[in-house]
Amino acid sequence: MALGTITVTPKVKTGPIHVDHLSFAGDGAYPAGGTVDFEGLFVAALKAADKGSPGRKILSISQVDASGYVLRYDFANDKLMVFESDNGGADGPLQESTTANMAAITHKVIVFSM
Repeated sequence: MALGTITVTPKVKTGPIHVDHLSFAGDGAYPAGGTVDFEGLFVAALKAADKGSPGRKILSISQVDASGYVLRYDFANDKLMVFESDNGGADGPLQESTTANMAAITHKVIVFSM
């Protein structure tokens, strides 16, 4: 077996890339489809910590630790989504979490932004 064709996205000249380590409690009322306005929450946290400008745009999120969950940032809809394994594979390898209250779960991510 081999990988399929790899498509390289043309490089865009950008300004400095920022790398921020975040740690936060999960959504206390996680909605189906993900937590909305993650980029806004990220920029507000930077502003509160005097660590960034209001114009930052998320380029990528890398999960560090999510207590067994898998995090994915939906760029098109600006949502942070949480996935989990169903431990049986009947629904596929991962499915969106149906845990409504994730406030006791600490997520750690690295956010790349500009």
